[in-house]
Amino acid sequence: MDGSLQPLFFSDRGGSGMTMRGPGGVPQAVRVTVESATKSLERAKVSASEIALFVPHQANVRIMDAVAERLGIPADRVASVIEHTGNTSSASIPIALTDAANSGRLADGDLVLLAGFGAGMTWASAVWRWGGGPVR
Repeated sequence: MDGSLQPLFFSDRGGSGMTMRGPGGVPQAVRVTVESATKSLERAKVSASEIALFVPHQANVRIMDAVAERLGIPADRVASVIEHTGNTSSASIPIALTDAANSGRLADGDLVLLAGFGAGMTWASAVWRWGGGPVR
């Protein structure tokens, strides 16, 4: 989490959610997601080329594309449902992962990279072996 970015976000009392002031949050979201995903890959001792499916938070297609590109993950290995669901907030990764599994895009043993970020500039990533839990 990065509390120093608080000026980029606000929420009116009684409002319907958090709002971003200008485009300043997009480069930050890309940067922290790439850093988080890279650390997860390093901890799992795998490279991006070994990832069968990248499941990013579905906030914005530009962010998803930029993160995948910087990680070196081709578009055909990115799970995306945003074009059908929009930004579903914290449900976006489980929805995209479920869609990929139901579409036959995952096989037992595949490595899956999950990467999310959210309100207040929080973020996290994990590498999972499909059917086998976290990769250590």
